[in-house]
Amino acid sequence: MRLTGDDLDKSVGGVLSRFGINKDEARKARHQLDKRLGKSDKPTEEPQDEKFNVCFLNRFGMVDLSVDDILMPILTVTEQTLYRRFYRLSYCFGRNWCQVSQPELAKSCNISSLMTVRKGIATLINRHCIKVIEESIQRKPPTYRIYLPCEMPQFLDMDIQTGVVFMKEKPDLKILRELYNSVPEFSELNISPLIINTLNDLRQILFNAQEPEISPLDISTLTAKPTKVKVT
Repeated sequence: MRLTGDDLDKSVGGVLSRFGINKDEARKARHQLDKRLGKSDKPTEEPQDEKFNVCFLNRFGMVDLSVDDILMPILTVTEQTLYRRFYRLSYCFGRNWCQVSQPELAKSCNISSLMTVRKGIATLINRHCIKVIEESIQRKPPTYRIYLPCEMPQFLDMDIQTGVVFMKEKPDLKILRELYNSVPEFSELNISPLIINTLNDLRQILFNAQEPEISPLDISTLTAKPTKVKVT
């Protein structure tokens, strides 16, 4: 025997009437109980869109906007994914180089084929986006130098301005923050990349003191073996 919704409704109504309970009153009582328990037949309302300013307190990395505005449009999806991973492993650690193997890149970029990774790396090298500055030795992965758009030959005629400074010594982040806070115009600086030796050289530049020995960015001088940086 197959019961329908009406049959069940009549059965419930018969049981309720046997106990002297009105079916409509029972439905009303059940609705009030569901409402008290937070249940409702009405669909839940979607949250309202609101605008907020976002402040990351930790676990974030600075991104050169020219990467998205200038470089990404000329790369394929695979090349974009690989370059962003190279960027994450280099500039987000405060350096312009990184050591990573092709299997690691494939896993972190969710690329199933190592051949696809190899082709993507080869294309990035041909486009002067990255460069192998130390070949793989035994189990040690290769070391890559990652270039910003302002360093790439294909964009030199665009005169890209950036606030990046390449420093030979690893700066003390606490001192760098103090320096940043002491110069209100720091965030508005729009300078071409410079190579300097120490944080003190940068301080002298910002405060217009005696000009230290600095040199314009020269890619050929940056291909030496990188100084090993301890990541904390």
